[in-house]
Amino acid sequence: MTRHIVSSFVAGSLALALCACDRQDAAPEGTAMQMPATRVTIADMTPTTVTLTGEMAGRTVSYRQAEVRPEVGGLIRERCFQEGSDVQEGDVLYLIEPDTYQAAHDSAKAALAKAEANLNAARLKDQRTTQLFKTNSVSRQDYDDAHAAYLQAQAEVAACQASLRSAEIDLERTQIRAPISGRIGKSSVSVGALVTVNQTSALATIHQTMPMNVDLTQSVDEMRGLRKQLGMGNGDELRPESIETEVNLILSDGSAYPEAGTLRFADVGVDEGTGTVTIRAEFPNASRELLPGMFVRAVVDMGTKRDALLVPQRAVLRDQRGTPFVFVAVPGEGDSFKAERRSVTLGAAYGDAWLALDGLQAGDKVIVGGAHSVRNGGPVTVVTEAQLEAEAAARTGRATLAAEAEVSAGGQA
Repeated sequence: MTRHIVSSFVAGSLALALCACDRQDAAPEGTAMQMPATRVTIADMTPTTVTLTGEMAGRTVSYRQAEVRPEVGGLIRERCFQEGSDVQEGDVLYLIEPDTYQAAHDSAKAALAKAEANLNAARLKDQRTTQLFKTNSVSRQDYDDAHAAYLQAQAEVAACQASLRSAEIDLERTQIRAPISGRIGKSSVSVGALVTVNQTSALATIHQTMPMNVDLTQSVDEMRGLRKQLGMGNGDELRPESIETEVNLILSDGSAYPEAGTLRFADVGVDEGTGTVTIRAEFPNASRELLPGMFVRAVVDMGTKRDALLVPQRAVLRDQRGTPFVFVAVPGEGDSFKAERRSVTLGAAYGDAWLALDGLQAGDKVIVGGAHSVRNGGPVTVVTEAQLEAEAAARTGRATLAAEAEVSAGGQA
């Protein structure tokens, strides 16, 4: 009995299936199911002018830097500054024991006085001899000897004056003065230390940090890539490094430096070891937030690109390999649109958009809203952003009501 019932059920099912297949085969081609159109928003690709920027790494460098070194040798008698303080050009920083140089100065001064006395006697003798020679009262030899002695006395005075000046300079150099104004670092010597003229280590270093220089590096490949982005020859403009361009600084913690700087110059050659060009910028540093040797990044205005196309970042999708692409709404049958996939090459980001370098043309209608739901070649319906948001809100509301109804029905059960 049971076997008979099962056999009858299987036979009936097969008959229904065959009947359905016959009906499907008999259906006319015009009634085939059509894929529903995806409602999307679009952004028209309109050419615009953008400023290309480049981000470079670099380090801060003192505007001026000077090492304090002794110009005469001796023992340090006194240090006249506070480490880490500001000093002015000409301030006395160290005092070297001056006794030896004072004695040499006094000796040179005495030698000059002696030479001047001899010069006076030689001049008087030369004058008398000249008068006597005119009356033939002295020989030619006596006249020549007296005049030569006078000239030698003049030379001796000049030599003694030079020696005195040299002794004065050495005596003055026992007071080691600041060569520039700025902030002085720690002292490498203490009172009582012996210093020499040719020693390798500096006594201290002075940094002038108002303003502050920043040395940036840019690779030659990056510079060539920038020229390719610009197009070069289509009205685009690569700004020369000699133009005083505004530069913005990003500190090592990611914060932005509050004051903008100015691009001053680019080095004339390429570093053979790194393949980079050094570019120097100058920044105000009244707050002294920038210290020498800090690692920073700078955003530099590098040039202007005309007829640029900016594609919204929301419109850009990526495949499994990370290659970016977009969907473009192109004319379909009649007045309808269909989605067409386009691979794109992207440049720098500008706000919430990417600079499209390749893959798009002016006038293209890039799908933005609903881009994740469309398929290549699938139909799309273009709506406004407000309509798309309203429809999404309505779907969310219906889903919420359905969930609440289900919860209510479960509670009654």
